Amino acid sequence: MGLHQSRKTGFGQEFSHYRNYETEDDLRLLDWKLYARTDRFYVRQAEIQTQVTVRFIIDASASMLHEDEEISKIQFARYIAATLAWLAQRQGDEIGLYALNDNELYQCTPRPHRQFYQYFLHELINISPTGKFPENKNIHALFDTRPRREIIIFLTDMYQSNNELFDTLKQLNSMGNEVLLFHLMAANELDFNFKGTLTFQDLETGKTTQVHTRQAKADYGIRLQNHLKNIREKMLGMNIHYEIFRMDESVRDAVQRFLKQRMRR
Repeated sequence: MGLHQSRKTGFGQEFSHYRNYETEDDLRLLDWKLYARTDRFYVRQAEIQTQVTVRFIIDASASMLHEDEEISKIQFARYIAATLAWLAQRQGDEIGLYALNDNELYQCTPRPHRQFYQYFLHELINISPTGKFPENKNIHALFDTRPRREIIIFLTDMYQSNNELFDTLKQLNSMGNEVLLFHLMAANELDFNFKGTLTFQDLETGKTTQVHTRQAKADYGIRLQNHLKNIREKMLGMNIHYEIFRMDESVRDAVQRFLKQRMRR
């Protein structure tokens, strides 16, 4: 199970179908066991993988430090990226990593060799969220211009001040590649399971707000649903796949659920 699958057939591991032997076929492709049963020559066809470049872009702004049940959004993003990058390399794909905030850029340009995964993990671990997501960033300048198929996976909490994340997604979409948006959300954000009167602090601006949680919960729920609906509609308009990942779900279950849905599509 992986990020993509070709409908081309050839010599590979995943069986597709049999066809009659033709004189120009490689004899290694013959199924001799089937010949022993049928006395006819058949060639075993298999689905083959088509190499692509998989680029991971991670929101490295301070809001990714938000925690729930002792796990932060940046940690969860690391787990998701590391898992999918491993699968991509198993498929023979190149992987790349980019993490952005307005103070620093972490860049790991795609390379084909397998040892590159260790470097990928090293850079992934070193990401230190701070500041805000950059505005007016020229994303095109980060990528090389090789004419090949690419999958771009953007992991973020969609916390923005001036539509900077939407602007970045527009740029990514304009490159003509497949773009996947992974929206990371904590259970305490989705369920608002706070009690009492609390003071909340904006991790990016430092601004604090005192909230009576019981009174605010209903209004918060309405605002949250409108916020998520707005994101879904914008992504649908740009033909970008949108997926919410809950941080109270195990990484294994989250990745399996996503990949099964992707295979069905």
